[in-house]
Amino acid sequence: MTSYEEPVMSNPRADKVKAVARLATRAGRKASGHYLVEGPQAVREALKAHAATGQVLVSVYATEHFLGSSSEFSELLQDAQIPARTVTEQVLAAMADTITPHIIAVARRNEPDLRELLDSAPRLIAVLCRVQDPGNAGTILRAADAAGADAVLFTKAAWTSTTPRRCAPPSARSSTCR
Repeated sequence: MTSYEEPVMSNPRADKVKAVARLATRAGRKASGHYLVEGPQAVREALKAHAATGQVLVSVYATEHFLGSSSEFSELLQDAQIPARTVTEQVLAAMADTITPHIIAVARRNEPDLRELLDSAPRLIAVLCRVQDPGNAGTILRAADAAGADAVLFTKAAWTSTTPRRCAPPSARSSTCR
């Protein structure tokens, strides 16, 4: 399921483009409840999580060249049952914070209530307290996912996983609380 049915988004000043670009700001993410996932690897993982839960992604944007050259992403989009909207390079550049992402996605923030999370009797929870370096936070997130953690908790003093360029989409089995 790709976006070839809809016209290519070509206006970098369109309201939808501006709305996606606002996700690069903390205020934009907080107001919308969404964050931006940039680049093939991050979008690949988000699509896999969405295919398993149906609750991760809101939308996907990619260039026609990227969609046409990647059978892997065509299959992932079909599995996730989410269409990709085709955009020009200029529109993608206006939406994204990275230089050449090729593909981006808008994801829902997954912040379940802490009490509900604890009531679900999780077996393993990773807690990030005062972790300031996004590289360290990413390493801990990947290790928690590999270990089968049911959740990752960020304290208020910790770096957030939804800042631009460092997005680490949660796996289908983990939740991220703040």
